[in-house]
Amino acid sequence: MYPDEPKELPYWIPYFGHALGFMNNVQQMLTRGREHFGNTREPFALTLGGQKLYVLTSPEDVKILYKNAKVFTFDEVVIDVSVTFGISHAALLRMRQKPAFPDGDPIYSEFSVQNMHTLNLSELNGEIWKQELYPGQGLEALLKKLVPLIDMSLQSETQSKYSIEQHLSRSTGHPVSLLKWTEEVMMDAGTIGLFGTKILDLDPKLVQKFLTFDDENWKLWYKWPNASAMHAAKTTMIKTIEDYLSLPQEERSDAAHIVDLIQKTTNALGLSKKDIAASLAMLYWVFNTNTYKVCFWALSHIMYDTSLFDRIRKESESAFCDGKLDLEELSRCPLLDALVAETLRYYSASYSIRTVAQPTILGGKKFRKGSRIIAPFRQLHFDHTVYGHDNQIFDPDRFLRDKTLAREVSYRPFGGGTTYCPGRFLAKQEVKVFVALMLHRFELSLEDEQEFPMIELGKPTTGIAGPVAGGDITVRVKALF
Repeated sequence: MYPDEPKELPYWIPYFGHALGFMNNVQQMLTRGREHFGNTREPFALTLGGQKLYVLTSPEDVKILYKNAKVFTFDEVVIDVSVTFGISHAALLRMRQKPAFPDGDPIYSEFSVQNMHTLNLSELNGEIWKQELYPGQGLEALLKKLVPLIDMSLQSETQSKYSIEQHLSRSTGHPVSLLKWTEEVMMDAGTIGLFGTKILDLDPKLVQKFLTFDDENWKLWYKWPNASAMHAAKTTMIKTIEDYLSLPQEERSDAAHIVDLIQKTTNALGLSKKDIAASLAMLYWVFNTNTYKVCFWALSHIMYDTSLFDRIRKESESAFCDGKLDLEELSRCPLLDALVAETLRYYSASYSIRTVAQPTILGGKKFRKGSRIIAPFRQLHFDHTVYGHDNQIFDPDRFLRDKTLAREVSYRPFGGGTTYCPGRFLAKQEVKVFVALMLHRFELSLEDEQEFPMIELGKPTTGIAGPVAGGDITVRVKALF
């Protein structure tokens, strides 16, 4: 009936359409759609519960999507996600008013962003994220907090709270769950790095509750009915942060500057403590949801590839002086950079979502106003015309052989456009620090024969896919010194 619009992948059941296949294995469904139309990478449509969803798998189409923010907007998605997470409609309305603060408000003295008086709070928070997470003083300050926390967790005499039940033996070593160890180290660092030590005094099990929520957070965004454990974990996280905000300022003076700034702006706007806590809970989730998974996958591949293990260990030796890690020297490790890049390519399984604000043409197809479009990263990351016919193989060297790959329009682990993840610089540094410290602090070996963990692609994800349930690696760990 509408030959100029994207063609729809056929389905059998009216109204429900592709919903069941989408929820059972979203990546398989997207690949089937692309291949059904001859792998031309033209836009196509899916029906999910009576609603049409348009899919872009062409890198050039995705580039246009990100470039034209007025036509392909993100506002409705932000509102929907924020409300779903627990921020009230009243708070969102106030956060989106222009201007958020009257001229002369002393809150302005906290920031160095330009043209501040034209920004509403939602836009101002975006500038805060860039100010604090882009290369510069803000990022350096965060790294000064996070790196020592990761370092301290990986000292040989440190007793792990979850994965290692005793001090690491210098003779025989100790078997360790790599996934749990990675979660523990990175989540403890991320939690204390953001909020300081006091928040774990309020709730020592906050990290475990975060992981319960994170494991099933897709159920929140898809409004999945059977999600009581996830909702309970989210509610507890927000309540803990609300209790944390009730503490005297001097008891949380070791919080990251970004937490302090966001609290000040939201307080200045008169938001409730519950809304502020929900906003900070979203920051906590975004800050931590993917990094530990990237660390797990990167180290897993190192453990199964002795050549890669030896090459990265040798390359990163110059970053250590008297046992201390030099971040500037670590930045001169091209193979380690390539490992992180390939891990992000291979395990990214999320997508960008946009709403069409006005009738437009994209990829030679017409899109109606109000249409929803997704750009799935995994469909871009396995394009053989860009990454070669061996794109299904994990190979960090591909980013060494072709140093332009990380700048390709088809490489989108952090999204793009106005929603280009501001935390990408911090996340990549955290992963490199973790890998380097692990290789230089411990002697690591696989415990008996184990199959490599399978990636979980059967359920939706909001970032990096984790291993299937029960997927893990047992590593024998022995302190080197």
